[in-house]
Amino acid sequence: MRMALELQYPELQPSLVRFLVGFGVARSDAEDITQDTFLKSLRRRSSTRIDNLFHWLCTCAKNLAITRFHRSRRELLVARECWSRWEATIASPACSALTRLEDKETFEQLARAFRGLNPRERQCLILRSQGLTFGDISEALGISMKAGVYATGAALRKLHRELDASEL
Repeated sequence: MRMALELQYPELQPSLVRFLVGFGVARSDAEDITQDTFLKSLRRRSSTRIDNLFHWLCTCAKNLAITRFHRSRRELLVARECWSRWEATIASPACSALTRLEDKETFEQLARAFRGLNPRERQCLILRSQGLTFGDISEALGISMKAGVYATGAALRKLHRELDASEL
């Protein structure tokens, strides 16, 4: 098993990374999880028979990604551009306290709305924001294109509704 896995690593690694990216994992995290998956596989006892190695690796990788997500769930994930904007706003002496408060409230409303999305809507919205077409999204998530379009639209409607409701 160990030798077969070592020989198949160069072939399976890119596919496993693509699988995780399609699952909504950031590429850098997908690469880390893929390495962890292969290391876990090498350490595992060979007493269990595996009929389909790639399927087993995908299951392990998906479980590791879910575990990592649950651990980081408490942390607020923010895009680097957003942090840069916040840093510039906080560092700027010309920025008033009122402006900073409004920006913070808007950010918190958006974060709250994003947490209110279901996993499918969140995945579709993230993949769409990364520039993927609806066809690519449907292929990556294993859903119909119509389901991808609907989930993305539903996510956007929920975000708009949350932000509009908070302005009232």
